[in-house]
Amino acid sequence: MVVQLLLLAVAPLVAMILFNSGWAKVVDPFRSMESITGYGLVPDVMVPVLARLLPLAEIAVAVALFAAPANAVARTGGAALLALFGIVVLLALASGKRDIDCGCGGEPRPVSLGLAIRNGLMAMLLLLPTAGSGILHWLLATASGVALFLLMSAWSSLRGQQWKQER
Repeated sequence: MVVQLLLLAVAPLVAMILFNSGWAKVVDPFRSMESITGYGLVPDVMVPVLARLLPLAEIAVAVALFAAPANAVARTGGAALLALFGIVVLLALASGKRDIDCGCGGEPRPVSLGLAIRNGLMAMLLLLPTAGSGILHWLLATASGVALFLLMSAWSSLRGQQWKQER
């Protein structure tokens, strides 16, 4: 029961991460374009297109994960986005780009191996089968996911402040 609850809690956690990231891109599209450009993985002509489409995908998957944390399609979509983001971060690190904003939303923070590992682990957890349905499972999963998100946000904010001071 506890393991299943934790597996279900990953969905609202990822939903909040993706929604936060997507909403930040909607609110500040220029910062989003700057971040995409910093990775240097797409031609400049594609940057504005990605800056518009990426937040829509993040928000759509976030809503699906939040609404139905056990839904296999939503969980697969979340895992795909997280895996993509993890690979992009690893490519940036491999090319020596360690001082670019990850574009994750919230306080600016650099790409890091820890971020890529976090994304990979959450993607794998999303792909594990889950059981449980009903309002009680949804409430417990959502409360657990929100608590985990708040803890991660606090940690991320502290790391972002440290990065800004070092720059």
